[in-house]
Amino acid sequence: MDYYKNADKLFEIEGVSYNQVTDVQRAAAGSEVVTLNELKEWAKIDGSSDDGILTALIIAAREMCEKYTGTNFVQRTVTAWFNNVNGGTYLPYGPIGLITGVYNEDNEAVEYTTKGTDFKSVVSPRMALKAVYLGGYSTCPEVLKTAVKAQALFLYENRGETESKMSPIAMAILNGYKRY
Repeated sequence: MDYYKNADKLFEIEGVSYNQVTDVQRAAAGSEVVTLNELKEWAKIDGSSDDGILTALIIAAREMCEKYTGTNFVQRTVTAWFNNVNGGTYLPYGPIGLITGVYNEDNEAVEYTTKGTDFKSVVSPRMALKAVYLGGYSTCPEVLKTAVKAQALFLYENRGETESKMSPIAMAILNGYKRY
């Protein structure tokens, strides 16, 4: 079969591809899923000379794990812009709580339907949309907290000494939670 026979037709389409999230803004996280004391106990780190570094690495580790999975580990407001021309676009950075509004390109509220419970997709309308909603866990599962600890420890132990950005342990835990 010649898959390139109609390739010229594929490139006539300008702009966004079907059902693509084009931009996402997430509000700042209110609190961390792992405390400094939890990390130090888990990693068996004594003393307080590196507490500032460890605190910064907890934040970086959570953000890296969230990006890796496409989920929010803490609840926060998410604004997502997406092209829903085929319907069924999944809202990023769930689990999805209350959807406060869905808007068209003119920023006018539109009627919408969704499918799913924790990770929702917008079924209709079929157009470019913006959705504003509460995304993330109200209580982060322990397994995800363990991934954040593993990632923070990996960053602490490998400061500038490795090309790998993710802890192998964190990746093994998080692979089952990836949303894309």
